[in-house]
Amino acid sequence: MSIRLFAAVLAALSMVSAAQAATHGRQGVAPPWSFACMTDHGPSQCDEPMWIYGE
Repeated sequence: MSIRLFAAVLAALSMVSAAQAATHGRQGVAPPWSFACMTDHGPSQCDEPMWIYGE
């Protein structure tokens, strides 16, 4: 029973660490051509926050 519990805890911890490693990014202002600022009449300046991924 304790081996199964240990395996379950180990699996849960590995998933948590993998999820944290994938969240590299920063928050910035969305450019007017992004989907966050798109209206029915075209792009507009909205200054919505968005996540930017990369180096």
